[in-house]
Amino acid sequence: IEHGDSGAGGRGATIGCDVVSRRCPSGAAVVWKPAGMRSLGEHAGTLQTSLQHVPALCNLLRKSPSSSAFRPKPVSRLEIGCAGLSLVALSAQIAERLSVQVSAGEVWH
Repeated sequence: IEHGDSGAGGRGATIGCDVVSRRCPSGAAVVWKPAGMRSLGEHAGTLQTSLQHVPALCNLLRKSPSSSAFRPKPVSRLEIGCAGLSLVALSAQIAERLSVQVSAGEVWH
């Protein structure tokens, strides 16, 4: 991955990172969490409560009968001051599965 302009040579600086998988598991989504926002909590201003206002997620939930009563919940627990991508479960079944996989060290994000 090249990032920015390194100056005289005009070439970008290489950032060391590997893409392990480009696929998001069915029943999950990846969303951006800005710095300064809590990941979890059912009070105003958290990523968890904000997810119900994301149109693309609402459309996914409407199409899935297994997630009709489920409120999307972040599986990733980024610190408040940390911005980044967060893995979100769209059903209780997927939330449980991802939680087990994260605990077993099978999910890297």
